[in-house]
Amino acid sequence: MIEIIKIIVPALAGAFLAHFFSQRRENKIKSYEARKKIYIEFVELTFEIINLVNSKDKDKVQKLSDEKLPPLITKIAVIGSKELYDLYLFFQWISRNVNELEHNGLCNKYAHMFVVSEIFQTIRKELAFDKSWEQIDDIDILSAFVTDARTNPDVKKGLELYNGNKTKLKDHYLEWRQKTSPNPKNFI
Repeated sequence: MIEIIKIIVPALAGAFLAHFFSQRRENKIKSYEARKKIYIEFVELTFEIINLVNSKDKDKVQKLSDEKLPPLITKIAVIGSKELYDLYLFFQWISRNVNELEHNGLCNKYAHMFVVSEIFQTIRKELAFDKSWEQIDDIDILSAFVTDARTNPDVKKGLELYNGNKTKLKDHYLEWRQKTSPNPKNFI
């Protein structure tokens, strides 16, 4: 009887552990697939909005942003990473304050595009494109939105200005978030 127990207990423990780890792996795959779907939807919507911005159709841009963006950002807030969601909030803040920030010499009119570039790089990293992720720089990503990004001196100057002041910009943003947070003690 004791010999049977010595055989059954390790076998049951092994079966339990195998089941536990396979369930854990399956949950990671499901989570990855859910993120991937939402991130792809976000990238496609971003391209759609930017194409409309380039066509100067502000009504369509506003309508598309109002209808499709809030539910998508809600999904990113629930399923996406904190890093990605924080970058999106940083993008919103830059977009709302770009004139003031440009006036203070912290960025130029392309600053929000550089944040979009960071968002896309974060998405690539989270979807495990790490090996090729290093090969794509901000200008390459911006070229998808701004036709002459590689040769436009304003874009290059803006990127240098943004990269040089990124820490200051993020400090201003974090200060603003802390001031506007409902519970500043629990901020970040």
